[in-house]
Amino acid sequence: MATLKAGSTRVILNPSAAAGRAAGQINSVRAMLDHAWPGIDWCESRSGAHLTELCAEAAAANYERVVVAGGDGTIHLAVRGLANTATQLGVIPLGTGNDFARAAGLPLETEVAAKHLIEGVARPVDLGAVNGIPFCCVAGIGMDTPALEFIHSLPFAKRNIVYQAAAVKTLLTYPGCELEVELNGATVRERVIFAAFSNTPTYAGGNPIAPTGSVFDGQLDYCLFAKRPKAALFKTFLEMRAGQHIGRDGVLSGVANKVRVSGPAPVAVTLDGELTDIRTPVEITLMPGAIQLIGATDAKRG
Repeated sequence: MATLKAGSTRVILNPSAAAGRAAGQINSVRAMLDHAWPGIDWCESRSGAHLTELCAEAAAANYERVVVAGGDGTIHLAVRGLANTATQLGVIPLGTGNDFARAAGLPLETEVAAKHLIEGVARPVDLGAVNGIPFCCVAGIGMDTPALEFIHSLPFAKRNIVYQAAAVKTLLTYPGCELEVELNGATVRERVIFAAFSNTPTYAGGNPIAPTGSVFDGQLDYCLFAKRPKAALFKTFLEMRAGQHIGRDGVLSGVANKVRVSGPAPVAVTLDGELTDIRTPVEITLMPGAIQLIGATDAKRG
């Protein structure tokens, strides 16, 4: 393995993260970071692809660490460039949901997060992958695509309440999609409202879609929500919000580290709450310990 450049740090500012607030918030702890790691390579990404490129470039140059400020979407772009490399990832959580940060035990207040980052030790955590493309939280198939398209069409800043309202609206109007899901030696054929393949226990701002999931357990959780009458779907949605949907009618869940999803027609796949160009058929796999995350703490195990 190539020797890492001791003390070499790249901090990437994503101007679009946290609805444009991320750059200002990380600047509030810039002096703290500069003092801890002299000679920081400060960069600003021009696009999502550029952020991934900056991370991959740092890994190729054997940087010790890359730090990003933002939410799950920003982390998603970072792990695309850092997965299965020795370069460590540092996160200052500034997103709307921060599901990955919460799952990894990272503090959410900016100054506390920066201090935790500086004092932290890197620990391997899991990722998932769709056709080899890494994700940190959840790969989704079904209603989250029209819900995200609706959210992106809104002209105002997005808050958690907007995401929840979009989820309910889509839940009651989305017709579902026919999927064929191969996992654990069996094949499930079903009209599905939503299929989630989860690395984290929560999704979309704290919804406990895989209540027992963990980024430390070497497992991917899956949860398939079958098409049901609207009243039943809404009841299941409320149960999911409380983490009480597992085992309910129309909910199929479990653990599978290799899944193939196909169907009679291509269906869009989202990664970490972001729209993508990926369509089924896809193969979804676990990437165990694929990212070296600074300050990661498994609260369940200590």
